Amino acid sequence: MNTRAVTAALAAAAIAGMFGCGWKDAKGKPSPPADTSAVAADTVADTVDTSAVAADTDTDTTFTDKRDGKVYRKVTIGADVWMAENLNYAKGGICYDYDTSNCAKYGCLYLGEMVVGACPAGWHIPSDTEWTALENYVGGSGTAGKKLKSTSGWKNKGNGTDDYGFSALPGGSGNAGGRYDGKFFNAGYEGFWWGDEDKYGFPSIVQHMHSNRNSVDMGSGTYKTYMFSVRCVQDKGGEQ
Repeated sequence: MNTRAVTAALAAAAIAGMFGCGWKDAKGKPSPPADTSAVAADTVADTVDTSAVAADTDTDTTFTDKRDGKVYRKVTIGADVWMAENLNYAKGGICYDYDTSNCAKYGCLYLGEMVVGACPAGWHIPSDTEWTALENYVGGSGTAGKKLKSTSGWKNKGNGTDDYGFSALPGGSGNAGGRYDGKFFNAGYEGFWWGDEDKYGFPSIVQHMHSNRNSVDMGSGTYKTYMFSVRCVQDKGGEQ
């Protein structure tokens, strides 16, 4: 667990710098500090009509989100079944730069306060234990990013080998609070994924991959106004 602790510390520092003085956006400009004041109401995508139940078209490699009928790829890695693409459920979701083509490419970004209950029935936000199991199964967090990243879509020659079909894409991140409301950062260069909840009901961990690194890094204590991607894990023994 020493390696885990090191990557956690590095990622936590990186996340703090992301909206402070440490990280830079895709154009080389310093990213602004996070402001955790009230979330602007108009940053949330229109909700979908969930009255109609979508037909069950699940297969060994796909499943249907019955809330809106979207079909997602899924993959078994170790003991867990993971979504093989980012969640793209409109309720509570935000498109990078408010451009719907980015949702089609990367899936939605979700505020920390919107993540609870974001996954379809039978699926859940992955715990730190599940993220750790994934990374260990593919050889450890130090090289997991290279093996889990997609073979295209990452800038600066940062594509992965996608050895396990996880197909991680660099959906970037955003901030939806106060002074820096509506700012987005580093699509094409970085991907962030929410982890499980803290005691207050907000995600407390985030997993991070970067085009310039082969690792998967973990941070904690993230602000609820940050916007990151979501990958869901299937409940044990549970199908939709």
